Amino acid sequence: MVKKLLLPLNYAIDTYPPQYISATNGTIFFQNYDPINNFELWKCDENFQNEELLKNINTITQSSKNYEISAKAGKYWYFSGTDINGTELWKTDGTSGGTKMVKDISPLDQSIRIFEIVAVDTSVIFTATINNLGPKKLFKSDGTEMGTVEINLLNYPNIEPQELILIDSKLFFSGFDINLLRRVLWTYDITNGNINSVTNDQYSPSNKISISNKLIYAADDGLFVSDGTLAGSSQFSGGILSGPTYMKFPVEYNEKILFFSQGAFPTPDFSLYETDGTIAGTNQIKILGDYFMFSSANTLFLTKLNGKLIFSGHLNQNNEGTFLELWSTDGTNENTNKFTELKIENSSPTNINNYNIKYVKNENELFVFVKFYSTNLNKFMFKIYKTDGTNNGTHLILSRTNVDLPYEMTTFDGKIYFSTQNSENGYELWRSDGTSLGTYLIKDLNPGVINSNPKYFMPFENILLFWAFHPLYGFELHQYISNPCEADKNYTMQSGNWSDPNTWSCQHVPLESEIVIIKNPHKVNVSLGYKAVANILCTEMGAVLDIPAGVLVEFKAN
Repeated sequence: MVKKLLLPLNYAIDTYPPQYISATNGTIFFQNYDPINNFELWKCDENFQNEELLKNINTITQSSKNYEISAKAGKYWYFSGTDINGTELWKTDGTSGGTKMVKDISPLDQSIRIFEIVAVDTSVIFTATINNLGPKKLFKSDGTEMGTVEINLLNYPNIEPQELILIDSKLFFSGFDINLLRRVLWTYDITNGNINSVTNDQYSPSNKISISNKLIYAADDGLFVSDGTLAGSSQFSGGILSGPTYMKFPVEYNEKILFFSQGAFPTPDFSLYETDGTIAGTNQIKILGDYFMFSSANTLFLTKLNGKLIFSGHLNQNNEGTFLELWSTDGTNENTNKFTELKIENSSPTNINNYNIKYVKNENELFVFVKFYSTNLNKFMFKIYKTDGTNNGTHLILSRTNVDLPYEMTTFDGKIYFSTQNSENGYELWRSDGTSLGTYLIKDLNPGVINSNPKYFMPFENILLFWAFHPLYGFELHQYISNPCEADKNYTMQSGNWSDPNTWSCQHVPLESEIVIIKNPHKVNVSLGYKAVANILCTEMGAVLDIPAGVLVEFKAN
C-alpha cells in the first residue's frame, strides 16, 4: 500500500526532491514548504503522525536553503543553513531550541559554502569557502562558537582540501602542493594538529580504500600505502616495481584488498589481484584476459556474497546466443572460476556498448539487472536474474522489452525495491521477491507515462518512505507498507479448504481476477459441489491442490 504523506496545500511546486533527508532514532528531517514560512527545516516520525516545522531558520528571505551536506556527531545533526547572517554551519538535536547556528564564520552578511562534513566522535571537520569565493578552507567544530575554528593552513597556500577520509585519528585528504604544482595526499592529525604531505611525487590519489588503519590508493601509474606519515608512505606496486598499476573496484576481503588491474610490463594481462599494502603481500590471483571486455564500466563489478566475492566476466557469443559469465572467488587461483552463465539473448551481437549492468544484494542473494539492445527484436531488453553464487541457485526472474535499468534500489522486508520505467508507466516504484510473479510495478502514482521518479528510499522496520514527483505539487513524501494482496495475488497462509477465507493471504476466497498461489508445504482441498475460480493458478513444488475424483473445477485463466 502506497500512501501520500504530504497534502498538496502544504507543498509548493518543486522540480527537485527535498535536499535534506536524514533519519535517526525514528525522526526524519526534511525540507518542506508552507505559505507562511516558505522552505524550511521540518521533522516527522516514520508514520508521519507528528509533522511539524522544526524551526523557521530564515525569517527574512524565502527559505533556509540547502541541507544536503550533513553529518551526525553525537546527538546533533550538522548542516548548511541560511538566515540573515547568510549561509553558515548549523546544528539540530531535533528540537526547536536545539536548532541553532553554530557560529557566524563569515561576518558582515557574507556566506560560507560547505562542501564536505565528516563526523569525528562528537565533533565535525568540514571544508568551506568564504562568500563562495577563494580557496576551500578546513574547519573543525565541537558544536560551540568558541570551538569552531579554521584549521591553520597558512603554511600551505592554495592547498584546497577535498575528498576527506577519516582513519583512526588521522584525516586524509587530497590537496594541492604548490611546489609540485599538482594534488597529492595530505593528512591532518586530530590529536596533535599536525598537517603533513605524505607523498612527494604522486599525482592526485584515487580509488582510496582503508585496511588495518592504513590507506591504500592508486596514483601516478602505481599503488601506494600510507599510515599518515611521510616515512610510512610508499609505493608497493606498479611502475618500476612492476605488478598491478591501478585498482578497479577494490573490496576488503579476508584482511586483504582484492581488485582488478592490468599489470605493468612485461605482464600486462588484466587480472584479479590481492594486496595487504606491501610488496610481498601483493599477488596476482588469476589472469582473466580479454582486458577491454572486463574493464567496461558498464559490465564489471566485484561484491561480497555468501563468504565469497562475485564478479562479472566475459560476454560469450556462439551459435546459441550471447551469455554473460558470472565468476566467484575465495581469493585463491584454484577457486576463482566461472560458476554460471546468464543467457542475454538468442543471437550474437558484437557491440558491448549496448549492454549495461546494475546489481543489488538482498540477504544471501544477488540481483543482477541487465539492459541490452536486442538485434533480434530491434529494441532494448531488460532482464533480472538472481543468484546465490552457484549455478543451481541462479535464475531468470523477469524478461521485458523497453524497460530501463533502475536508478535507485534498496532492500526492505526481505525484498528488493527499485525505481524504473517502462513504455506504459514511466518511472515508478517496483519490487521483487526473487520470483517472476513477485516482480511487479507496485503502483502507477502518475497514471500513464508521466514519471513519479521515486527516490531517496528510507527503510524502517515496517515502513518504506520515499519521495515521488507530482506534476502539480512537486516532490512529496510517500509511505509504503507491504500488502500481501498486491498485484491481485492471493496465496495460501496455511493448509485448509479453498472456501475458507483464513486459508488465504487476502482474507477472502480467491476471485476470478486474482493470481492464486498455493505455497509449499500447504495442501488445499476443494469441496464437492464447490466452484473454484482464479485468473492464474500456480502451485509451488511440494504444494498440493486436492480435487475430489469426478468433480469438475473451473479455473478462468486468461
